Amino acid sequence: MKSLDTRYGALCVPEAADDLIGRFLSAYGEWAHDEVRFVANALPRGPVRVLDVGSFVGTFGIGLTAEAEVSALAFVEANPVVARALRKNVESLVRVPASVIEAAVVPGGQELTGRYDESNLGSLSFAGTTDETRVELVSKTSFVRLSDIFREHGGFDLIKMDVEGLEYSILESDRSLLLPGGPAFWLECNEEPVVLDLAELLISAGLTVHYFAFPAFAPNNFHGEQAQIFPWAYESGLWASRGDTPSLSPLLAEHNCILKTISSREDLRIALWQTPRWGRVEWKDASPTALVAEAAHAALRQEFDDFLAKPARPPGLTFHELRQEAASLKNELQSTQTMLDDSDRRRADAENKMRSLEAVLAVAKQFESVVERQRLELSRLSAIEQSTYWRAGSRIRRFLSTHPKIKSALRSLLTRIHRILKPAK
Repeated sequence: MKSLDTRYGALCVPEAADDLIGRFLSAYGEWAHDEVRFVANALPRGPVRVLDVGSFVGTFGIGLTAEAEVSALAFVEANPVVARALRKNVESLVRVPASVIEAAVVPGGQELTGRYDESNLGSLSFAGTTDETRVELVSKTSFVRLSDIFREHGGFDLIKMDVEGLEYSILESDRSLLLPGGPAFWLECNEEPVVLDLAELLISAGLTVHYFAFPAFAPNNFHGEQAQIFPWAYESGLWASRGDTPSLSPLLAEHNCILKTISSREDLRIALWQTPRWGRVEWKDASPTALVAEAAHAALRQEFDDFLAKPARPPGLTFHELRQEAASLKNELQSTQTMLDDSDRRRADAENKMRSLEAVLAVAKQFESVVERQRLELSRLSAIEQSTYWRAGSRIRRFLSTHPKIKSALRSLLTRIHRILKPAK
């Protein structure tokens, strides 16, 4: 842990050099104090009890005690590393009854997996995400319902929630908190589709909803530092209540804060679309017409470095260099022609070989036909040899072949018998 000199006093923060909020606190001595100014101005007059869910190191709640009449505070933080710093800050800087609850507020109190961006310890979220760059929170975490905290601590006049996209699910599961007589709400509103559902839920419950956006950099910051870490980066939230309509103070208007009434999902979608999230430092002092021109060039994907730039010209060549270039091109042309001629010869040779192969194939087919006929004839002769008549006569044929006189006499006898039996014409 380290201690920083800030608007809130000596503030304890985690030792994380790349942490976003830590960088702002170190450079400016504050974080999002225009948010605190707006909420303080929107709260009803008189002492208020505040529940700060997603407190980080406590800048919102602690800052609010200096801007509004806060009678009691309850801080809720799920990250155990951050919660240790938060406890020290509450003990040393808060002068009203306050408590720190180390737990994650989730819908129905169910157990969920927490993940965060290592460069932003305040980004811990228990909402489902597919962002593989986020790190899983491995520390053991307690899970609670928002309504349970509300009931156990005697109720609150304001519930602030910065739970990285889980605001809608929490309130949807605890709708009783939205009934008349309930608290006002200050809810983080990032560029995510679920915030449209959140606005619709609040409106349907009869709450009046306003969108407030403010630059992360304030020119009158505690340290007076004017170098901007993220030029034109805006944070935003939804104010929902049944109280008076909020307004921008002259200071917030001077800081170019945005305040719009939200009556529908489309109103919020337009408001988010018209909120800057990043810009160039030089745009800060640009006139409206210059900003429109910049926007038009950006829409056309044009860069100033290329604007009206003359096309590059090829280097000039001397007459001798041109002759050398021409000779080189001529040699290259001749080489190419030689390659083409060689290719033509190879093609002709290939065609001749193909024709020869086709002739050999035709002869092979004819030979195959003759072989097939001979195979069929052999099969027929084999069948005859296997017949009963052939086997019976084979012994007689062998006897007669060894006694030619008997064979001749038998042939003469068979001839006479044939003549006798031959029918007369």
